[in-house]
Amino acid sequence: MLIDGVTFHNYQHQKSERFYAIKTCSKCDNCKRGGYTTLTQNLSWVNSDRYVKFNAPHRFIIQDLDGSLVNPGLAAASECGWVTPNHPHNLVTP
Repeated sequence: MLIDGVTFHNYQHQKSERFYAIKTCSKCDNCKRGGYTTLTQNLSWVNSDRYVKFNAPHRFIIQDLDGSLVNPGLAAASECGWVTPNHPHNLVTP
């Protein structure tokens, strides 16, 4: 799956612990689980600091193709990479 050209609005720490822009899922018993790669590119953020939540951190792979998820605060993100559960983009300062 490719998430391309999406602008996320108002995913903020103060609003709720339950809502993230991208949230991996592993709750459906009838779904195929794990090992799928999701690609992202051309993401933008408005009033957002809740980027990714991993419900099952070792079942999902997210690859940022242009740096707009790995380095969401940079105007011209150039560092692409893999999104992992313990990467700084998932840390929120309370």
